[in-house]
Amino acid sequence: MGIVNAKETMNRSVLIGSGIGAILIMGAASQFITNSDSKVVEPTIAPIDPQRFQQSEVKELAAELSKLQSQLNEERIKRQKLEKKVAVLSDRLGETSSIPMGSERGSSETNEAVSEAVVIPSETETDQVQLALLKVGLTEERIRELKKREADSEMQELFLRDKAIREGWIGTDKYVEERRKLASDTNVYREELGDERYDQYLFETGQGNRVLVQHVISGSPADKAGIQVSDAIYSYDEKRVFSWSELTSATTSGEIGKSVRVIVKRDHQLLDFYIPRGPLGIRLESASVAP
Repeated sequence: MGIVNAKETMNRSVLIGSGIGAILIMGAASQFITNSDSKVVEPTIAPIDPQRFQQSEVKELAAELSKLQSQLNEERIKRQKLEKKVAVLSDRLGETSSIPMGSERGSSETNEAVSEAVVIPSETETDQVQLALLKVGLTEERIRELKKREADSEMQELFLRDKAIREGWIGTDKYVEERRKLASDTNVYREELGDERYDQYLFETGQGNRVLVQHVISGSPADKAGIQVSDAIYSYDEKRVFSWSELTSATTSGEIGKSVRVIVKRDHQLLDFYIPRGPLGIRLESASVAP
């Protein structure tokens, strides 16, 4: 009789349960099926060690947390790199109206759109600047003073833009030139650090500190002088060059056609070239290289 009752109980459990629940009920009921003597066998359940179970769960959660933190750090690094690329591209766009590549100037509408591109540094980048300035030997007090000057310069640029909009010359060559002039006059870090430490500062903050030749136009002044692809423009007219804007500003200032000394770095050697001031006939790219 005990066997029949147990089987009936099992069948009812199968009808009532479904999925995993039904299987568990069937397993429990089957424990009551007896041997040939028709004696009911009590089910045996292995005791659970709560402490061991909790420790195992904690280890799994800790491993998962560590994995997610690593992924988050990787995403932060990617974001920082992306922000730097955005800054570099914005800088390039701002210089397209005067890059000596033999191409036509952009339209006023294009220049105006470029002029409104503003790159706001993140907190991470701000900390990076602070650490870099400390590393090249500045005191915290001096850094605060320079940041104050930098903030003043940013306000001057905003006032310049506001004036250009009100007077109707935003996006024109005049506006581009005024911005370039303002930028060259207010590079507080380069003025403070000098060329060598400024070079190190640019590298430490992940900014471009080398202007590389990407392409040389056939028959151009650069081509005739012997400048080659992958050369780094080290200096122009006795002044170090760290960015596109500095080089393009140098080639468009002074007396056109006057022979100027251009130093390039090739295979760890500095080479001298003398080229007429004006368009070089090269395409450039920026790179961050350890000094």
